Amino acid sequence: MRAGPYRWIRHPAYLGVILCGSGLGLAIGAPLSAGVIAVLQFSTYARRIGMEEKMLAEEFGAEHEAYRRSSWRLLPFVF
Repeated sequence: MRAGPYRWIRHPAYLGVILCGSGLGLAIGAPLSAGVIAVLQFSTYARRIGMEEKMLAEEFGAEHEAYRRSSWRLLPFVF
């Protein structure tokens, strides 16, 4: 899949959840909570992404490898 946000990020739904969770903390005026939420969700999704990427590589082989090389897992230029 190489349309929409999937052109750049392989797991945009996870990024959306992280942004919503930390945004909620900021919206209620609790920046510490926003940071804690972001760190906890990021660490949870990073582990899950690793497992998913392994399954996708086994299922789709070279096609997934080419996609993996042309996109970011979750955060462009970071992860």
